[in-house]
Amino acid sequence: MAVFSRKTGALKQRVTALLSVFLLSLTFSGQTPHIDSFRNKLVNATDTVRPFLLNKIAEEITDIIFSFPKARQDSLLHFAENCVTEAEALSRKLNYPKGIGIALFISGNIKLNLNWSNATIAQRDYQNALSYLKLSGAQPYLAYCFYRIAETSHYIGNLAKSIAYYDTAISSFLRIKDTLNATKCMIWQGHDYFDKGDYRNAYLLGTKALNEAQKIGDTSLIVFATVQFEGLFLRAGLPERAIEYLHSIIKLHPLTMPHEGRTTLPFPLPWALWIGGEAYLKLNKIDSAIYLSQFIPEDSTDGDNYRFYGQLYAALHQEQKAMDKFVRGFEIKKQQGHAIGIAGTAIELGRIYLKMKDYNRSAYYTNYGLTLAEKIPAVLEIREAAGTLSEIYAETGNYRQAYHYSQLHKTMNDSLASEEDRRRLSLDLIQNELNNQKQHTLLLSKENELNQQQLQNERLLRNLFIAGAVAFLGIAIIMFRNYKQKQKANSLLEKQKKEIQDALSELKATQAQLIQSEKMASLGQLTAGIAHEIQNPLNFVNNFSEVNTELVDEANLEIEKGNINDVRIILNDIKDNALKINHHGKRAGAIVKAMLQHSRTTSGQKEPTDINALVDEYVRLAYHGLRAKDKSFNSKMETDFDTSVGKINVVPQDIGRVILNLINNAFYAVEEKRKQDGNGYEPVVTVSTHKNNGKVEIRVADNGKGIPPQVREKIFQPFFTTKPTGQGTGLGLSLSYDIVKSHGGKLKVETRENEGTVFMIELPISYY
Repeated sequence: MAVFSRKTGALKQRVTALLSVFLLSLTFSGQTPHIDSFRNKLVNATDTVRPFLLNKIAEEITDIIFSFPKARQDSLLHFAENCVTEAEALSRKLNYPKGIGIALFISGNIKLNLNWSNATIAQRDYQNALSYLKLSGAQPYLAYCFYRIAETSHYIGNLAKSIAYYDTAISSFLRIKDTLNATKCMIWQGHDYFDKGDYRNAYLLGTKALNEAQKIGDTSLIVFATVQFEGLFLRAGLPERAIEYLHSIIKLHPLTMPHEGRTTLPFPLPWALWIGGEAYLKLNKIDSAIYLSQFIPEDSTDGDNYRFYGQLYAALHQEQKAMDKFVRGFEIKKQQGHAIGIAGTAIELGRIYLKMKDYNRSAYYTNYGLTLAEKIPAVLEIREAAGTLSEIYAETGNYRQAYHYSQLHKTMNDSLASEEDRRRLSLDLIQNELNNQKQHTLLLSKENELNQQQLQNERLLRNLFIAGAVAFLGIAIIMFRNYKQKQKANSLLEKQKKEIQDALSELKATQAQLIQSEKMASLGQLTAGIAHEIQNPLNFVNNFSEVNTELVDEANLEIEKGNINDVRIILNDIKDNALKINHHGKRAGAIVKAMLQHSRTTSGQKEPTDINALVDEYVRLAYHGLRAKDKSFNSKMETDFDTSVGKINVVPQDIGRVILNLINNAFYAVEEKRKQDGNGYEPVVTVSTHKNNGKVEIRVADNGKGIPPQVREKIFQPFFTTKPTGQGTGLGLSLSYDIVKSHGGKLKVETRENEGTVFMIELPISYY
C-alpha cells in the first residue's frame, strides 16, 4: 500500500506541474471556457474529488483538441493521458467504479485521437470500461462506450461484432432519449450491412435513419444519412441513382468554387463528393468527375481521396499517375488499419499493375486485398479480386490457377446475381412494396369504416321502426330526422366510395410499375447470365487456339532440326487441343441453342390433347434416347395414369418438352446416385397423372440424390445448374417453368437430400 501511495503521489505531482503549463497555454489560446473552473478546484481538491476533476479536464481536452494546431495536438493528448492515468489510479484506490470506467473510456478516445491505427488497443480500453460503467449505472457513458466498440469493430473489419454493438448502442441512446446519437448509430449500422452485401437491411435502416434525421431537423445529419444511400446505390451497381442522391445533398449544402487553394468542406460532404465522382466514372462521365475533383483535395491524409484520384487517372489512361495515387492511398489505409479500405485499394492497385502487364506486383496486391476481404467477409471485393487473379494467371500461362479463380469469381457473381440478391439490388422494388402495404392498409381501414357506417345506419332504421309503432306523431318526427341523416350518410358513402376508387386506381398503377421493374430486373439477370456462360467456353477456345499457334511454331523448328519424334509428340498435343476447342465450341453452340429455345415465343396452338398418351410417349422417348447414348444405363420405370383425366387444351409440343426435361433430370439424378452407392442401389423413376379439383397434376418422382437446401431457391433461374461444366446449360428448368406458367399452371418441387425429388406440374382443365 505504501508503494502504491508513493506512485500515486508522484503521478499527482507530475500532473499538477503539467496542468500549470497546460492552463497557461490554453489562456493564450482563448480555450479555457470550461477548464478554468476546474483549475482552482483541482489545486486544493481532496483525493475523493480529484478523479472527477481529472477526468473532466481530460474529456474537455479531447473535445477541443482539433481547434489547436497539429504540432500541439499530440502533446496535449499526452497530458490528457496523464490525467486519466492518475484518475484511474485514484479511483481504484478509493474503489470508485464510475471513475475507473470513465477514465478507461476517455483513455480509448485519446488513443483514437492520437491515431486510428490504435483502434484495436482503444477497443480494449472500451471493453474494460464496460463492466465498471454498468456497475455504476453511468448510462450516457455506457451508451457512448457501446458506440465506440461498434465503431472500432467496423474499422478493423469485424462487421458482425460492429452490427451487434450498434444494436446495443441504439437501445442505450433511446433509453436516455438521445435521438441524435441513436440516429448516427443507425446510419453507421446500415453502412456495415452494405459492406457485407446485405442491401435490403442497409436500405431499410437508412430509410429509418433519414426519417429520424428529418424529424430532428439537423441538416448535417440529413446529409450524413443521404450519403449512406449514395454509397449503397453505387455498390449495388446503380450509379445513376447514387448521382440523384448526390444532387439532393448539394441542394442541402451548395458547393462554392474554391478560392486561393481548396476550401475545407464539413463532414461528410467530401465523402459524398468522391462517391459521386466514382459514380460518374462508372457511367463514363469523366468531365463531371473532373468537375467534382475541384472540391476534393488531391493531397490529404484521407486514403479515399487518393483512391478517387487513382480511379480518375485510370479513366484518363494515365496509368503511372493512377498507380502513384493508389500506392499512396494504400499506404495511408495501412497506417490507419482500415480493413475494408485496405482491401478495396489493394485490389484496384492490382488492376492497374495488370493493365501495365506487371503481373508479379498485380498478383501481390490482389492477393493481399483478397485475403483481407475473405476475413471480413466483403463479397464485392472478393468477387473483384477473383476476377483479376483469373486474368493474371491466364496471361502468365498458369491455367490451373486461372480456372480456380474464374470459378471463385463465378460463384461470387452467381451469389450476387441470384434472384434474391437481384431483388436486394433493385432497391426500388422494396420501396414499392412498402408503399403497396401502406395503400392496402388504408383500403382495409376505409372498408372497415364503410361497414361500421352501414351497421350504424341499419341499427338506426330498426330503432326508428320500433319507435314508430308507439305513436304516429313520433313516427313523423323521427322519419323526418332519419331522412336528413340518411342524406348525410349517402353523401359520406359517395365521398368514401370515390376515395376508394381513386386509391384502387393508384394501386393498379403502382402494381403495373412493379411488374415492369421486375421484368427489367429479370432481363438484366438473364443478359448477365448469357454473357457469363458464353464467355467461359470462348475463353477456353481462345486460350487453346493461342497454345496451338505456339505448338505449330515449335513443330516447324523441330522439323528443321529433323526431330521427327518430337514433331509427332507436338502434333498429338495440337490434336488434343483441337478436340478441346471443338468441345468448347459445341458447348457454346449448345448454350446459344438453349438460349434461343428459352427466348422463343411458341407459335403452337392449343389443341385437345390426351395427357396420359402424351406423358407415356415422352417417357418412352426419354428412356430409349438415354439408352441409345449410354448402353450401361438402366433404371426401373413405373407409371400410374388416372384414366379420368381425358383430353385438355394444351400446346402438346411445349408440354412434351417440359415432361422430357423433367424425366431426363430424374434419370440423371438416379444415375449419379448409382455411381455413388454402387450395386446395392436400385434406380426407380415414377411418372403419374391425377385429376383433382379442376386441375390435372403430372408428377415425375425419382429416388436419386435430391437437391441440396442451399440451391433449392435457384433451380428455376436461367443458367443455374448443378451438373458439371459442359453437361448442362442451366436453361431446362427455367424454360419448363415459363412454359407451364404460360399455360396458366404451376411447376413445383419437393425434395429430400439423399432420398429423392418430385417435380409436380399443375395444369388447369380447359376443355375444347
